[in-house]
Amino acid sequence: MNLKLDSALKIAILSSLVFNAALVLSGFYLKSYDSYGHMFFADHYQKSWFNSWEPRWYMGFNVASYPPLAHQVLALLGFLTGLELAYVIITFVMMVLLPIAVFKFSKVFISEEAAGYAAIVSVFFPGILISAYGWGQFTTIFSLVITLFVVPAFQKYVTKGGLLCFVELVFLFEAAVASHHFTGLIFAPILLFATLLAILVKKQINFKMGFKRLLLFVGVGLALSMVIVYPVVFSAVGQSVNVPHPTTKNYFQDFGLFQMFFVNMYGLFLLLIPLTAVIIRYRRDLLPLAGLAFILLILGLGGTTPLPQAIFGGDWLGLTYERFNLFAILAFAPLFGLIFVYLKRKKGGKIFLVIFMILSILFSCVAVNSLLVRPRQQAVPVDSIVTFLNQDEHWRWRYLTLGFESADFSKLTIYSNATTLDGEYYRGRNISELANSGVDFLGNAKYVENGTTVLKSILENASQYHLRFVFCNDNFYEPILNQTGFALLNITFEQVTVWVKYDSLKLDISEITGTNHRPSVMDYAWGIIPITWLIGLLIIYGFKIVKKRKELLACIY
Repeated sequence: MNLKLDSALKIAILSSLVFNAALVLSGFYLKSYDSYGHMFFADHYQKSWFNSWEPRWYMGFNVASYPPLAHQVLALLGFLTGLELAYVIITFVMMVLLPIAVFKFSKVFISEEAAGYAAIVSVFFPGILISAYGWGQFTTIFSLVITLFVVPAFQKYVTKGGLLCFVELVFLFEAAVASHHFTGLIFAPILLFATLLAILVKKQINFKMGFKRLLLFVGVGLALSMVIVYPVVFSAVGQSVNVPHPTTKNYFQDFGLFQMFFVNMYGLFLLLIPLTAVIIRYRRDLLPLAGLAFILLILGLGGTTPLPQAIFGGDWLGLTYERFNLFAILAFAPLFGLIFVYLKRKKGGKIFLVIFMILSILFSCVAVNSLLVRPRQQAVPVDSIVTFLNQDEHWRWRYLTLGFESADFSKLTIYSNATTLDGEYYRGRNISELANSGVDFLGNAKYVENGTTVLKSILENASQYHLRFVFCNDNFYEPILNQTGFALLNITFEQVTVWVKYDSLKLDISEITGTNHRPSVMDYAWGIIPITWLIGLLIIYGFKIVKKRKELLACIY
């Protein structure tokens, strides 16, 4: 366990390459909850980069209610490889970049040796692995990695200044916001605040000069972020987005939720958290970071404590709280690195750390595997249903799926020409009965309180929604379809039955293609500016690489 910086970081990168390669080759995206939902957004940009109106879900919705950058990157790579392979490649790249980002972030607070250990342990944080491979939280992981790189850029600019450092910091921050608004606007600012306090405690800057630089960054950063924040906030105005998530419940009343959304997010690293109190006793400069980590940990308990409601007020039910555990364990990472340095110097410490890491790796494998092999609805023949919808003008009506897995549903919506009343993004709901119902996904209505009531109401009014076809993968819904006037067709796709409402009228072509919504100036800005920030970062890093190469050659010759 006595590793130099270079070897520690190499081990972290190599471990990440091997471990994540095994996971991405497992076909995880076929089984995770949100993977195909993110591919759907990417598919929108492939089809209509400069038009934010998406007609295929609900009765059409504005994709500008979700930050675009991660989806746009997926769309661009998808042009070359196809969306599924592009999703795998980007997920793999971000997961390999994660320990590097943790190392750079940790070095702001701790020694290089400790940062190396922080990088190694970050490879096996179970919550990160579950989020990436089990839940398919593509944009969250994308933004988290960028956010960790924001911290050292912030520390360098505030302490040293410089135009290039400023531009790099601004581009990184905007890229984080443009990838996932919650991570960029919640985690990034509070992490930067903790960084600023640590800088002040260590007296790394002249206060007056540091304050000027901070004001400049805050002013420019917030102004530019409005390109993303304004559309995301105002595209969902008037909607009820408080769809209660399991994380809003009291975990102490449901051990299953406590295990899934809290214990599994930390794994054995929960055992190290009490030891961080010993660290901050001697390192007061780490107190802001530790304090932030503990607050995030409490928020990660969701509805178990009153803290979420106290902070977010009436909107607290519209959030999911497992993400705070992701934020917390990354904030704890530098402290874990110091614990490793401390323990390895104690008698028997190296043996303890080796055993601890082996058990942590096993825990992470079991936690991720439990999601990948979870019981699922019987798979549906998506290709056959796509063929049915795309022929004989069946795409001129809307359809609904019942009892489909989220992956099957989203894949169907990507490849068919028809539109559906349902969707996998509750901020986009544009149907009054659905938007204010607390039901997030009609296809799983039986699992939600009042879900079947909402579903029945929509089916009874199928004609006004131009709803003609329902594909049913669960016989629970068949009595409801019978009661609401749908007839069973003499067509099945394996176990999937097809139901039809004959009196539904055809849609206008413009409603199906979205051509009735013309792109606005904001649409063009949405399609150009975020990707420009990423291109700017690539240019800056390219410039730095060339500069370092020239300096190295100058030293040699």
